[in-house]
Amino acid sequence: MTEWVLGVTAPNAEMKVRRACERFGISCRIFWQRRSNAYRQRIVNRLIPHFSRYIFLTLQDCFRAHDMRDYTHIISLVRFGDEVSVLPPGTVERLEQACTVEDGNYVLPSTVAQSRFKPGQRIVIAGDHQFSGRSAVYSHPVGMERHVVEFDMMGRIVPIELYDYQLDEKLVNSRKARRRARQRQRRRHHGDAGVPAHA
Repeated sequence: MTEWVLGVTAPNAEMKVRRACERFGISCRIFWQRRSNAYRQRIVNRLIPHFSRYIFLTLQDCFRAHDMRDYTHIISLVRFGDEVSVLPPGTVERLEQACTVEDGNYVLPSTVAQSRFKPGQRIVIAGDHQFSGRSAVYSHPVGMERHVVEFDMMGRIVPIELYDYQLDEKLVNSRKARRRARQRQRRRHHGDAGVPAHA
C-alpha cells in the first residue's frame, strides 16, 4: 500500500501546487468540496479545498517535492519531531472511495459548518476588528465560529476571516432599512413644518 504524507502550501495555492507537482511527475492528491458562497459579491457554486493549505504526497516523492519547493511551491512537510509524519495506512484510499471525481478532482461530500448567516447576506463587522463598523457581504463558514466575509476597500473586493463575535447580523443598506430611514426623514420634515417659527 502506498504511504502518504502531508505537504503545506501557501493560502489559496493548493491548485497551483498540484499542477506544479504533476508537471514534474510527483504523485499528489488534493481533496475538494463543493460549496455555495459569495465571491465578488455574487453567489457562486465552486470547489474549495477540504483540507485547506494541505496537499497529500507519496512518501516516495515528498522529499523531491520539498527539495524543488521553488518550483512546486510546497512550504514544508508535516513532521513529528525530526521525522516526516506518515499518515495511517489506508487514509488516502478511504478518502478516495468517499469521493466523486469531477474533471480529475476528488470531491468529498459536502460537510458545511452550520452558520447563522447566509451567503450574500449583508452584515456589519463588529467587535475589536480594525474594520469595525464597516459593512460586508457574508461568504461562507470556515470552521468553528469562524467565517469569511468580503468588503469593498477602495473599489477592490477583499475577503477577510473573522470570528463569530466580530459579525453583526444587522442588515445594512437593505430595502427595508432604506425605506424606514426615508419614512423617519419624512416624519421629521413634516413635524418641523407644522411648528410655527418663534418671533
